Amino acid sequence: MLTVTDRPVTEGAAATGEVSPEALLRRCVHCGFCLATCPTYRLLGEENDSPRGRLDLMAQFLDGGPSGPEALRHLDRCLECRACETTCPSGVAYHRVLAQVRPRLAVRHPRPLHRRLLRCLLGRLLPWPERTAALLDLAGHFAFLLPGGLRRRLPPRRLLPRRPPPAAPDLLVLGGCIQSVTHPQTNRDLATLLAAGGWSLEELEHPACCGALNAHLDQRPLAEDHMKAWIRTWEQRSRAVGRPLGILAVASGCALHLREYGDYFATDPAWGARARAFAAAVRDPAELVTPDQVRGLARHSPWRRLVFHVPCTLAHGLGTGERVRALLEAAGFTLLPDPDPWRCCGAAGAWSLLHPRLARRLLEARLARLPLAEADAIVTANLGCQLQLASGTDLPVVHWVELLGAAQVRGAAQGTSAGRRSR
Repeated sequence: MLTVTDRPVTEGAAATGEVSPEALLRRCVHCGFCLATCPTYRLLGEENDSPRGRLDLMAQFLDGGPSGPEALRHLDRCLECRACETTCPSGVAYHRVLAQVRPRLAVRHPRPLHRRLLRCLLGRLLPWPERTAALLDLAGHFAFLLPGGLRRRLPPRRLLPRRPPPAAPDLLVLGGCIQSVTHPQTNRDLATLLAAGGWSLEELEHPACCGALNAHLDQRPLAEDHMKAWIRTWEQRSRAVGRPLGILAVASGCALHLREYGDYFATDPAWGARARAFAAAVRDPAELVTPDQVRGLARHSPWRRLVFHVPCTLAHGLGTGERVRALLEAAGFTLLPDPDPWRCCGAAGAWSLLHPRLARRLLEARLARLPLAEADAIVTANLGCQLQLASGTDLPVVHWVELLGAAQVRGAAQGTSAGRRSR
């Protein structure tokens, strides 16, 4: 029987999740290395739309200096891509400072009413699959009334029959609040890939998301409700099979959030240890699929030449981008060079819906530098990036799990057909 050994919580999780923002801010030496990779600074060229500038704004607020709605507007423009943390020589945990300070600033200087209503609407609709499905159905009926950019972003709704779960799974995978509506096949393809390595997978269907969307919208109470629900679900399923089960999410943004559950409950005596145990059980699918399992699968795919878009959450959070690249190369795909792999596509969870014009400019800048004319498809590892990229190109945009899983199914089917013909 395969088991999942405990892995350590991501560096800093739980230990620094509730360190004071003042202490985190003191690490910044204002070197400016972060400017080169910040999407909004490179797009807008304004210091206050850079990590260094935003840290200064937050420091002024914490010191009791002048602050106002303009400061919050600059903080809201941050995509939380964490590229600045990758390039920071001082190890400033920028996203932790932002998560603690921005909600406090929003209390002192509330956002405009239309902004608050939009954030509330997104936080109350998108995390629930049934509500997302109803919203997509409604938008589909009235698509002719929508602006062209928004109309192109509407993903199709897909339905798949539910499959019975294995009696004793090794791993649990989240259905995903939006993914379960727009790309339910991805988890099926993941189950196919993992089965080749001897892993059995159970997809957990839950009426809400992992909490990432609400956390990014600074709706912490709602986010924590979702997180507690998932922790309880994992504990119940683990008790049922008599061992801790591994946890997966195919969207890298969700996987990163799951790994940081311990941060959110670092000082909570009732939930801290439970959240850390949950986070320690989270895996990225690329950590479980081996190159030998996928070797040669490219010959069963309609696409051979690929552009690999590495999501920010994969590159700067999970750190498994090179693992995915190794799997694609082992499968036999040709990965075309990406001259600017650090560029963000502008998805960033709900950010693209809150800042559609900026998101469109980031997307156009991202696509303009990719060798799309030579590619058969774009492959990525995050649902938000998948939807965002698909809205700006006619090329197929697929998750790497979908790509390899579908190729494995085709290969098995072709092998079966060949065997029948030989008889």
